[in-house]
Formats: sequence, C-alpha cells, structure tokens
Amino acid sequence: MTLTPEDVRTVVFKSSTLLRHGYDMGEVDDFLDEVALTIEDLLKAQQTAKPNGQGAPGQGAPSQGAPGQGGPGMQGIMGPNGPMGPRLGPGQGAPGQGAPVQGAHSGQPVPNTPSGPRNPGQQPGGGRPPGPDQQRLIADLRGRVRDLENELAAARKATPAPSQNANAPAGDLLRRLDELERENTQLRKESEKDLVGISTRAVNLLTQAQRTADRTIADADKYARDLVMNARAQFQEILQRAQALSRVSGIDDENRVGGTTTAELEYVRNCAQLAQAQLQSLLATLPSEAPIPQRPEGLPRQ
Repeated sequence: MTLTPEDVRTVVFKSSTLLRHGYDMGEVDDFLDEVALTIEDLLKAQQTAKPNGQGAPGQGAPSQGAPGQGGPGMQGIMGPNGPMGPRLGPGQGAPGQGAPVQGAHSGQPVPNTPSGPRNPGQQPGGGRPPGPDQQRLIADLRGRVRDLENELAAARKATPAPSQNANAPAGDLLRRLDELERENTQLRKESEKDLVGISTRAVNLLTQAQRTADRTIADADKYARDLVMNARAQFQEILQRAQALSRVSGIDDENRVGGTTTAELEYVRNCAQLAQAQLQSLLATLPSEAPIPQRPEGLPRQ
C-alpha cells in the first residue's frame, strides 16, 4: 500500500482499550511501518533513477518525469506552505540533517541519504543527487516519523503494564453488571407473571360478581312475583267468602242479623281492607307487573 500526503495528513488512530491511555499501539506501529516502507521505496527510486538529459550530474536539478522525485507538483504539496509542510518540533532537527528512522517492530535504522550535494563519483549506482524538493520531502517524512516515535514512546512510558491486580476491579465490575442484568431480567419476568395473574383474578372476580348479581336479581324478581300471586289469591278468596256470606246471611233482613253475623262481617271487612292495602303497596313497588285492581262492586264500603 503506497502512502499519499493526504493519508499521512489525515491519519486517525483509535483510542486505547480500558485502563490505558493514548492511541492503539498496533495501529501506530503499522502506520510507522508503512511510512518506513514508503521512504525506502522513495530512496531506492532516487538511487536507481538515471539522468534524462535535463541537467548535468551533480547540479542538483530535479527530474520532472521520474516517479517518486519532487517536481513542481510535489513542491507545492511537500513545500513549506503545502499540506505536508515541515512539522518538526523544536530541537528535532532541520532539513538536511540525516537521522536514522527506527522501524516500529524491527528496531533497525533505515539508511538515509545526506541532504548535501554529492559528486557523481559519490552516488551509489551512478545516480544523480536528490534535488532540494526531494531533500525537503525526506526531511519532512523523517520529522513525522520521529514525532510518531516520540509519541509512541511517551504513551508506552505513561501506560502501566497490565497486571492481574489492575484487571481485577474491571472483572469484578463486569461480574456485578452481569448479576444486575440477570436480576433485572428475573424481576421483569416475575412482574409480568404477577400482572397476568392479577388480570386473571380480576376477570374471575368480575365474572363471579356478575353472576351473583344476576342470581340475586332473579331471586328478587321471583319473590316479588310470588308475593303478587299470593296477594291476588288471598284477595280472590276473601272476596268469594264475602260474597258467600252476604248471600247466606241475608243482609236486607235486619231482624235476622245477629251478633255472630255482624262480627263475621266486620272480620271479612277488615281482612279485605288489609289485603287491599298490601296489594296496593306491592303494586306501587312493581307497577309493571300487574295493574291496580278496581274495587269490587259486591264489597261493602267503609
């Protein structure tokens, strides 16, 4: 994978895991490896490049067509004002000062080329010396690599080595969290069961109450009908007895009316009045059951 200036400028590392600070060491190491490989490829391309007739060897004229060499386009990107301009901190070196680039995993320094001009006899393989733009690019990349290495070293120093005692609180918290989740799930299931049981009991209670109310209403209705029927029967019986007594005793003949006949008539009259009062009270209570009876013609008035 070939790195571009945009990749180096916009690289973003993940944060470290729990109980650690800084960036993810694996991602930083991989990125440093890619930067080192890109620098090695660029140096090899510069060393193996041949002059194409656009300048004499040793004059430091950059080639505009060779890949990996700084031309006008690379100068705009890698120059001081470009997005990959120099980002060296104080005391970390300046362009033209060679410094070995440490690999992320191997720990071997990457050989670099001095930034000063060389004679044609001093170039390995007979190639031209790198131009100013190429030297600036190499110095910028070295500065970025040194910055990343310094950040990685500081993060490693600041991050304590993981130990069993350090991981113990996290393990206890995770176990406690699992226990709370299981307890919450169990309580939720029990509450759902309780709600279902309460709903079932409420439905059963309402059904039983409705049945009891229906039964009570039916019993009251039956009892009222029985009272009306009994009152009507008593009224008819009293009426028939009164009519029979009036025919037998001969009410028109006052001489034949004795004390016994008068007492019976008073008794019949009282019973008729009592029955009529009971019947009227029942009919007032249940007006839809039976109409109010009229006074019989044969019944004597008070």
